[in-house]
Parts: sequence; C-alpha cells; structure tokens
Amino acid sequence: MRPTRRGRAATRLAAAAFACLACAPGCGPGESGPAPAPLPELRLRAQGVRLLDALGREVWLRGVNAGNRSKLAPFVPFAFRESGLPEQAGAPPFADAAREFFARVQAWGHDAVRLPFSWEGLEPSPGRWDEEYLERYLALIDAAAAQGLRVIVDFHQDVYASPFCGDGFPPWTLPPPVPPPPEDCQGWFLRTLDDPDIEAAFDRFWADQGGVRTAFEAMWRRLAAEAWARPGVVAFEVINEPLPGSAREADWAPDVLTPFYSRLAALLGEVAPGALVVFDAGAASSATATTSLERPAGEGLVFAPHYYDASVFMLDQWSQADLGGPLGRLRALGDGWQVPVLLGEFGARARCQGGDDFLRAMYAELDARGLHATVWEASQDVLDWNQEDYSLVDPNGLERPWAAEVVRVYPAAVAGRLVSFGYDPESRAARLTYTAEVGGLTELAAPSRLFPRGLRVTLDGAPARQAYHPEVGRLVIEALGEGELRVEVDPL
Repeated sequence: MRPTRRGRAATRLAAAAFACLACAPGCGPGESGPAPAPLPELRLRAQGVRLLDALGREVWLRGVNAGNRSKLAPFVPFAFRESGLPEQAGAPPFADAAREFFARVQAWGHDAVRLPFSWEGLEPSPGRWDEEYLERYLALIDAAAAQGLRVIVDFHQDVYASPFCGDGFPPWTLPPPVPPPPEDCQGWFLRTLDDPDIEAAFDRFWADQGGVRTAFEAMWRRLAAEAWARPGVVAFEVINEPLPGSAREADWAPDVLTPFYSRLAALLGEVAPGALVVFDAGAASSATATTSLERPAGEGLVFAPHYYDASVFMLDQWSQADLGGPLGRLRALGDGWQVPVLLGEFGARARCQGGDDFLRAMYAELDARGLHATVWEASQDVLDWNQEDYSLVDPNGLERPWAAEVVRVYPAAVAGRLVSFGYDPESRAARLTYTAEVGGLTELAAPSRLFPRGLRVTLDGAPARQAYHPEVGRLVIEALGEGELRVEVDPL
C-alpha cells in the first residue's frame, strides 16, 4: 500500500532526525572523531538470536511501554487538549504532548517503544472502524519515529475486556448480555486464576465461535497494512498475555497457542513483509518464567515474555530474590529456538519498597544475558488504569525517583560481534568488548545526564578512534583495524 501524505511527511521527519544524528555538531568531516552512522531506516531483521539494523550492526533494544493510560479511552499514554475529557481541557495540544512525551523517552537514552493499541478503540462495533482513533495511533507512531525511536505495535489485552476489569477486546466479541465494567478493579489480575466468564471468553476466541478470531485476523490485516507504511514501525506483537480459557496450560500452549502464532506470523508476513513478529508466552509465564509453548513457524520471530517478581508484584516489596534463574530460563528458550528475546514487561509500583533496587538488579541481568527490554511503563495522566501506578512519571510529568534506573549506558549498535557488556550505575562506568569490523561504527547509548562533565574513554586492542556526542547521547567508536576491541567508559 502506498504511504499516505501524513506517512510521507513522517518519513521525511524521521529522515531529518537521522540526518541530525549523522551530522552532530563538533564532529563533521575532517574533525577529530566519528559521528553516529546515518541510518537509511529504523527497520531491523533477526539473524538467529541477534537483531541487526540496516547497516548490519547488532542492536540492543532498550525502551518503555507507553503505557497504562493507553488502556482507557481515548487510549493515549498522556493527556491532550482535544481528547474531549473535562480533566484534560488544560493539557497541551496532541501534537505538542506527543512530541514532549517521546522526547523524554529519547532523552532517557532509549531506542524503542512498545506502543499498545486497543481493538476496542479501533473497532467499537463490528465492522465500524474509528478512523479518528486510527489516525491518532498512527500519529503516535510518527511522533516516536521523529525521535529516532523504533516502535513495536502491541495488541494489548488484559483479562480479555473491560467488562472483566480488563482491556483490549471489544465487548461486542462477548455473547449477550454484556455486563458493564465493574467499579472496583484493583484486584483485576486475580481474575486470571479462576473466573469462569473470562475462561468462556477465551474459549470462544480460540474456537472462533461467533467468528471472533476471524474478526481478529481481519483487524490485524488492516492495522498492519496501515502501520507498516510508517517508517518507525519495526515489529508487530500479536497479543499481550493471552490466557488458555478452560484448557490446561500445558496442553493449550503447544496445541493452541503455538499454531495460532504460526498462523498470525504468516498473515503479518503477507501484509507487512520484513516486519518482526513478536510473540508472548502467555500470562502465567509472567510469574513463572516457564512455558510449554513451542517455537512457532515463521521468519523474523522475536520471543517476548514478561517477568514480574512475585514479591514486587504481590507484596510491593523487593525480596532480593534471584533474577538470574528466571531470566536465564527465558534466554535459554530463545537460544533453543534461535530467536531474539525481548523482555516485554517488568517493573515496580510507586509504593514498592526497594523498587529502584529491583529495577537496577533487573537491568544488570538483562545486560549480562544480552536481552532486549521494554520496561512497564511510562504514561502521564491523572487517570490510572485499575490504580496500578507503575508509571515512571507522575501525572504532572515529573520523574519519579526510580526512573533514574532506566537511564543507563548500553550498546545501541555494535559493528562486529558483541562479546560482553556491563554497566555499573553507582560509578557510571561501562565496559564493552567486541570483535570489531574495520570501518564499522559502534554506538554506545550514553545519555548526557549521566556525564555532566563529559566522559573518559579508554580503547584497548584493535586500533580505533572515538567521539562523544552529548547532544544525542551517543559515544561512537570507529574501528581502524580488525580484532577484539575493549572499550572502557568512565565519567570525568
């Protein structure tokens, strides 16, 4: 499909952002150090367990979910003036609010956004598409791309739909009579355990009763076609945290969920050739980091489980439990399937004691195991879905204290084979080892707020030169010879 006028404008805007990265002040032709590489596009491809950019460099995705507020009408992660909600009348216009929202994500040093969309918002009644919602969602994609952020389009559902304290599926996919949403939904997650109405809803979906799955596939065909025309989109996530209905998890995952993912991967491959297809292990895996899922058929697959530590999620207190075990199991699954692993969700509430320590420990394990990650979550509004309170920013847009833990150094793009990486948030020291390619430009995300006085870089091994570009938060290393290259980064 041909890009719309807005899509072409977004392409030009994204290209301008890449040009800005490529021509950072103080590092032009003939000057002392290399500049970030100009990317022809943000798209990625999977090669075994690695993600490669348009220049063939190994990429690590670090980003956020955007976010909790997107589960409620008007399904946007921030307040904006045109929403029609009285409490948002004084908010900035949509375009300004979107620019500010994604600029913050980029300033954190992130390169990705998992962007939830709501089928309920997109198709409020059978066959009737809300064009205003669709245009707004596509505008969110464009605003993220303008900041150089890669977008994962995520069909987000929790416990099926709003009548069950959930979100995502349109209520019209339920058999009548459809109950209204409950008033008290703080314990929504407990309904995943034994709620017969939720089980019946998912049974109906998996069996395509009433044509629900057929309608779901039709929805994905149109949305993927529209979204793939936008330059910021790199992946489509089929469904967030699916549930087995009344089936046994051990039977459902290999017999129902695996072929479902295979079918959707083929569908998305037809509509959006070259797109990454992201698949989750299911809601239960978020607590156990185990699954009976098998590798779906298809190319460009990315395994995207979630992990919420039980003490953090249930007790709001970090127990210092081992994180290497669960994250190691998830990485092992990806290695066995030969697909990249993205930890799609993890996080802590505002009231969690030791939540900052938990996030710090999580990122250390993610770095050690080479896992991609999008933290849950960033949204900005007084309305909070089911009073979860996971956002890294408060309703006024101020960072909460633990938001500092997501601002880290990491290898954004490695020209060669990454051997090891580690970052110490206390000393703000980073260590990268990789097998370098001659002339390749490796980029470390190094947000300038971490290095107010600049940074010191030590290179050892293969000959290389480097330059730091604080205006875009990138340290660029150009290899002048082949071999192993060790990079040490310390604050001044």
